[in-house]
Amino acid sequence: MNASRLSKHRLMPFAVALVALMPGAALAQPEADDLAHAARLLEDVRDNVFSFDDPAFYWFCRFVASGKADVALAGKESPESLPWTLLLERPSDFRGKPVVIEGTLQAIRAFDVTNREGLGRLYQCELSETGTRALGAVICTQEPLAVPLRSRVRVKGYFIKVRAFQTSAGETGAGPLIVAKNLHLLSPPATGIPGGGPAASLDRWLIPGIALLAILWLWLRRAATRRTAARDSHLAGRSGTRVPARRDTDDDFAWLPPDNAPPRASENPVDSKSSNSTPSAS
Repeated sequence: MNASRLSKHRLMPFAVALVALMPGAALAQPEADDLAHAARLLEDVRDNVFSFDDPAFYWFCRFVASGKADVALAGKESPESLPWTLLLERPSDFRGKPVVIEGTLQAIRAFDVTNREGLGRLYQCELSETGTRALGAVICTQEPLAVPLRSRVRVKGYFIKVRAFQTSAGETGAGPLIVAKNLHLLSPPATGIPGGGPAASLDRWLIPGIALLAILWLWLRRAATRRTAARDSHLAGRSGTRVPARRDTDDDFAWLPPDNAPPRASENPVDSKSSNSTPSAS
């Protein structure tokens, strides 16, 4: 019995050393402590405020930038993204959890974090979604180089809060705030037409096309009139006769009211005086 106990005591240090050398064993407890600390930081986060200068926000930025979040985000391969309305209506249910959303990239702005160690430059990406006036803010730790504006993108990251915003025109709104490593391109924007498809293309070119056709019609009409006048002058020169100039006829003024109609040729005072006068006898 004593020999058995002695052998067990001799094996205990070896077992402890073996466990300590196992990959990830030493990191399991500190990672759990870090997540518990993040949960305490999230308790102080308030929704629907303009600023997201929260300690919890910076903690998740470091967590994502360090690569520790890759394992948790790799499992978020849901074929369908989360509706924005769920994040806006129930932010407490998703706060601090990995989520997947989709949207249209509207703007990218880089900013440097100088008052927090280990962050450096972050990239604020503004997303919009069909059927809502909300603008989502996705803070990326990597620059989304291969994603042009107005592209359809997918985001896998950590939901922090509902952020309030105000546009340059003074309009206010709200949208989800998510921390992610980068954006995933789903589809590029429509070629040559900012932010639109066939409908936007039609609206852009319809009015200029009509104006161009109207100008072309006027030019052709005037050209035809000049050709007709030149032909009449040529024929008159060959025959030796004078081609009378075109005069206004009654049909030209048929659309006028009777009071505004010009006098007929027989009612012209000058013509009447000439027709009634007789040559005096010499």
